[in-house]
Amino acid sequence: MKLVKYLVAIALALFAVFGLQSFEKPTEGTALSDLMASRYGIYEYTFTTDTITNTEADTLTISPLLLSKWSYNWSFAIDSLSGTPNIAIKVQESNKRSGSEWYTLETSTVSGIGSTQSVTTHNGDNTENPDGKVRGVRQRVILTGTGTESTLYSVKLTLKKY
Repeated sequence: MKLVKYLVAIALALFAVFGLQSFEKPTEGTALSDLMASRYGIYEYTFTTDTITNTEADTLTISPLLLSKWSYNWSFAIDSLSGTPNIAIKVQESNKRSGSEWYTLETSTVSGIGSTQSVTTHNGDNTENPDGKVRGVRQRVILTGTGTESTLYSVKLTLKKY
């Protein structure tokens, strides 16, 4: 009987040390490479705030491969440093693990001082991807200034596994 109690105590101690680690909360803003190792159904990442001047373009690419079923939500916020802020947004995916073959899923714009915009698989007007499933294995967003401006932008990506 003492042996059973001893084994139960060891099992409980091991569960307390190792088992409870699987219940830790995800941290926002961790490296995107952690995405594939994530045990959680939702992953959030905030990109470093940057600027676009005039018709300059910035490309933000998700570094890990999206091999599971995901839905996405890109959130954009802009503010003017000079001129009238106006940025064209293009979300693209690729079915190739590497290379330069991309196709466009969604286009949108965000304009005006202090404006925000979300581009998501579930906004109802995505004709290329109406059911909201990420079909490719890589995804990126291209932000392009569309006027004479200097615009500060911030981008947050939320992925939901299903």
